Amino acid sequence: MDEGTVRLRLVHDNAPPIHDTGEPYLFGLQTTKAEILPGVLLPDGGVVFDFELKVKSDPNSDRPVFSGSCVSGSAEDRFVYLSWKAANRAGFINRVKARLRTIAWDQVVEARQAQSRLVADLSGRKPHDTRPLDWTLA
Repeated sequence: MDEGTVRLRLVHDNAPPIHDTGEPYLFGLQTTKAEILPGVLLPDGGVVFDFELKVKSDPNSDRPVFSGSCVSGSAEDRFVYLSWKAANRAGFINRVKARLRTIAWDQVVEARQAQSRLVADLSGRKPHDTRPLDWTLA
């Protein structure tokens, strides 16, 4: 497959962190520099995070490999974090992984052709949740 980019969206119900300490926090998409990118609040109180990732072929498999300022993990298990970062001290209160490994090349191609996004819902997910995400075309 060819290299390029793909647009993604994460949806969240905007619930507080599971381990809520009562302290103020920033909630959003975490960059590899530990910055928090805020989402867009929806009328129902939820929040969406729109972002774009670079994608290329993995020479050892038929899976896409994602990269970008928000991507963490090994080539075999890339993910992005939604994070609750403490506002008045260093560190995170909670982080939830949005794993990218269930995204197939045909989905990347379909999203590009439709000029659309692949979407996954992280509402209700807890830290260390290993269930695969269902990425669908917006």
